[in-house]
Amino acid sequence: MVRSRRALEQVPSGHYEWRPHDKSMSLGNLAELVAIMPRWVSSMVTANELDVAPTSPAPSKKLHTSSELLSALRDAAASARDALMNVTDTQLDETFELKARDDRIQTCDPLNPMRVGYKQVDTETRKSLSCNDSDFVRT
Repeated sequence: MVRSRRALEQVPSGHYEWRPHDKSMSLGNLAELVAIMPRWVSSMVTANELDVAPTSPAPSKKLHTSSELLSALRDAAASARDALMNVTDTQLDETFELKARDDRIQTCDPLNPMRVGYKQVDTETRKSLSCNDSDFVRT
């Protein structure tokens, strides 16, 4: 969680709609994803599936400040820790389905998407936050 916390601390206020390129998620959406992603861990070990892009997502509060992002990260990390502390070997042996828009992406054990997902988000976050402040200025 240290890398995630550091990344969220560096998200500049007022630039949440900024995108490094047209096909990229906005910085705000990416930051929110980093903040809530640990909550997926609890879904992965307590449910048999996770849809990372549900066709009808549950309403969520937009996080507009670094303190809101950090608070969401703390809550999500606590949820993940609790799930991992209470997971059984039987739960980890169950078949897990990772989905996007109801389409199955992968069937595996619950630990595999955790490893892959965190690596991808960490890479994208580093790319977005490696830009200097002048990159945020629109002319």
